[in-house]
Amino acid sequence: VFDLTGNPIRRFGSLGDRAGEFNYPESLAFGPSGDLHVLDSGNWRIEVFGPFGDYRGRYGSRGREIGEFLHPEAMTMAENGYVYVADNVTEYVTIFDPRWRPLTRFQPLMADGRLLVPCEIIWLPDGRLYIGGFPDLAPA
Repeated sequence: VFDLTGNPIRRFGSLGDRAGEFNYPESLAFGPSGDLHVLDSGNWRIEVFGPFGDYRGRYGSRGREIGEFLHPEAMTMAENGYVYVADNVTEYVTIFDPRWRPLTRFQPLMADGRLLVPCEIIWLPDGRLYIGGFPDLAPA
């Protein structure tokens, strides 16, 4: 954690796979209550910390089912606490509720109907979800 001039003021987490440890953190999002959600791609999960770095828990795991990831690449959060996670290997966007439970998932399509491999995801305050990526070039 840094102040507005770039000076470090707090540090938490370390390399590893236990609670509170990271193995390739990719994305950050703040929840409505100030909790920090960290997308940890190398451990296939999201870890949650309080505003002062206290460990709150984690959700997600490795796999191909709903709530599981193979390479979670990006994450965003809506004002209501719903979390959207883009996985560029499974090509799914998974939606979690504010209690970290997986609700559903979908595969985004491009305008021409081809699958979009999601690499970035952004929730806008007006309720629109933007997903950036590239076309799936694998033969059908």
